[in-house]
Amino acid sequence: MSSHVVIPVLISFAVSLVLGPVIIPFLRKLKMKQTERTDGVQSHLKKAGTPTMGGIIILIAVIVTSLFYVRDYPRIIPVLFLTVAFGLIGFLDDYLKVVLKRSDGLMPVSYTHLTLPTIRLV
Repeated sequence: MSSHVVIPVLISFAVSLVLGPVIIPFLRKLKMKQTERTDGVQSHLKKAGTPTMGGIIILIAVIVTSLFYVRDYPRIIPVLFLTVAFGLIGFLDDYLKVVLKRSDGLMPVSYTHLTLPTIRLV
């Protein structure tokens, strides 16, 4: 495997390792915990209370790493745009679940209305 691939992956991994111990306790302090529907699959009920919005760690790591390499690889810009856009959609889904206490999050129709225009932009 080329160092052009390995080095950015290692940088992202390192950023994630550094951010994890900082962001996860912060999310716990904000009470960002998973809620599950009681009428759903019973085995999913054990996920209740699991910290949510951890995708922010991955999103920050990808953005930081991409900003290092955007000059050398300008083709990364559309991929970065899609990653951030879908990360924001995921954030909205988690926000609806945690803050508004809607265990459903975004409805499938809402996902469609948010993702299709995003994909068309690229």
